[in-house]
Order: sequence, then structure tokens, then C-alpha cells
Amino acid sequence: MVQPIDFSGEALCAFKRQLEKRPAVAIRLGVRGGACSGLQYVIEFDDLGPQHHDAAWSEGGVTFLVDLKSLAYLRGTRVTWSKTMMKEGFDFENPNEQSRCGCGKSFAAK
Repeated sequence: MVQPIDFSGEALCAFKRQLEKRPAVAIRLGVRGGACSGLQYVIEFDDLGPQHHDAAWSEGGVTFLVDLKSLAYLRGTRVTWSKTMMKEGFDFENPNEQSRCGCGKSFAAK
């Protein structure tokens, strides 16, 4: 099965570190309406596990969940981790983005 979302090695390590600090069943990725460009990325701990409306897979020892509605916006995305003098966190390289707001926290879909 081809994974719908790709993760850099650094991103997988960062997810593992987060799960060591706050154990959960899985990491939930998604999009929600809001912010300046219309949609924003969401990363949450999930304590319940997969629901009937979720895509679920494991990679690098981490279980990921994405609801099917969000998956339409996230398919083909690469999640990376960066640490610079200005910021530390996950970055979404999403081929489904039409534009992104100036701060990079939200996007408009194609």
C-alpha cells in the first residue's frame, strides 16, 4: 500500500519524541476550516484509535490517522521537521495548496 502522506526521517523522529512525552494510540493529522487562508493543518494526539471514517497506517513505529475528508486535501503531502533560529516544528509540503498565508499557518486548496 502506498502511504497517502510521506514523512521525512526527521519528522518521524520528532513524532516519536512527542509520543514519549505524551503517550497516545496514534498521531492524527488533518485540516480544519479557519485562519486567514481558509484551511489550517492540524496535528493532534489520538487516544481512541481509528474510527470508521479514518485512513490508518503505521510508519517508523508511529501510527497515523487521517479522516477521509482531510485526506482529500492531504494526499501526496510530505511532512518534514525543521529547526532554525526562527522556528522549530513540522512543515507541510502539500501539492494540493493553491496559496499559503504569509505566516504559513493556513492555506487555500486547489
